[in-house]
Amino acid sequence: MQVKQKVYELYKGTVERVTGPRTVSAFLEKGVLSVPEFILAGDNLVAKCPTWSWEAGDPSKRKPYLPADKQFLVTRNVPCLRRAISLEEEYDAAGAEVVLDDDDDGEGWLATHGVQASKTNEEEDIPSMDTLDIGKSDGIKSIPTYFSGGKKEEEEEEDIPDMDTYEDTGDNLVAAEPSYFVAEEPEDDNILRTRTYDVSITYDKYYQTPRVWLTGYDESRMPLKPELVFEDISQDHARKT
Repeated sequence: MQVKQKVYELYKGTVERVTGPRTVSAFLEKGVLSVPEFILAGDNLVAKCPTWSWEAGDPSKRKPYLPADKQFLVTRNVPCLRRAISLEEEYDAAGAEVVLDDDDDGEGWLATHGVQASKTNEEEDIPSMDTLDIGKSDGIKSIPTYFSGGKKEEEEEEDIPDMDTYEDTGDNLVAAEPSYFVAEEPEDDNILRTRTYDVSITYDKYYQTPRVWLTGYDESRMPLKPELVFEDISQDHARKT
């Protein structure tokens, strides 16, 4: 597999060196992007989503057909809270694939997530306004303790001790309790530690399309091994690109 990959990369690199970059749009005809279209799309992404930014990258790997400061796009520290297998199991339990707006030709949009039965039951239990009898509601009742504030304040004032009753011992109250203002770290910081990913988008001159790259990190910010990255990718797409 590694030999085939190396041969493919060698062939691909040779083709890229002998052919020039696409400058004429052919998106509608072939679904490919020219270099100006890729740069324009990247500028729009950065403008609308501030978490994305252009990067210059390593000068030794710079592509001459792209601006020096716009070699690729990147967004960092994207959280990945759950593994793909758990989402797939939940998706299957919710009814798997659901086609929306199906027409006579059998074509329609595929729902990106299922609707859990529990949620449907909760919505059915919500009463309508027609079933509520507002006229039978109890009237407003007064609570006597809310209207006895004056008497309560007089009792509290009588309980306030006179400062003259205290003897001046000369001791510092703060010094008497040195641990009173000592801050201690809690044993549990209650921080949800999860995997994160850096997502990059480059321009592929050979295919004339954008390519997406993932760089994963574990809960300790250490790089993920390839087999662990596949845990976060659906089995329908893993090992196919």
